[in-house]
Amino acid sequence: HWTWEFGTGDIGNDGVHQIDIGRWGMNLKAPNAVSCSGAKLGSKGDAQETPDTMVVTWEYDDLLYVYEQRDFTPYRLQAHRHDNDNIFYGDKGFMMVDRSGYRIFYKHERGPAFEEKWQDTPTHYQNFITCVKNRQSDELLAEIEEGHYSAMLSHLGNISYRTGRRLVFDP
Repeated sequence: HWTWEFGTGDIGNDGVHQIDIGRWGMNLKAPNAVSCSGAKLGSKGDAQETPDTMVVTWEYDDLLYVYEQRDFTPYRLQAHRHDNDNIFYGDKGFMMVDRSGYRIFYKHERGPAFEEKWQDTPTHYQNFITCVKNRQSDELLAEIEEGHYSAMLSHLGNISYRTGRRLVFDP
């Protein structure tokens, strides 16, 4: 994942799964524009070429979707159950979603007001292999087109990073 010739950096590694959650939560498809800045700030003296720190902004008609990646920070797990999550901000508070479930926090209240954990499901990998063997695409846990949109956002973020430009996108 960490060299450009063979990889996409963390945005195309674990980031694409987080982008999936954010897109699903906001019902997003293709953006109007994308911009990205980043750098390799944490790991020094190794062969990694891709950034370990990125901020990507995808522009839609009525919102900005922001992805932040900070792989090297030692405090990632202090406020979060896992090393990453999605935060949806609303008028009355916010919701944190990660691979285990979600928590809802209200303004001016300490701690989560509500929490729910996901039920265990087969892994996407196992589900994909099973569906290929059975030729049953309708049993996929994630629709192929949805995966395409999330991968596209990852690639657009990397293209913006590598060109150093804001990209206007017209699908």
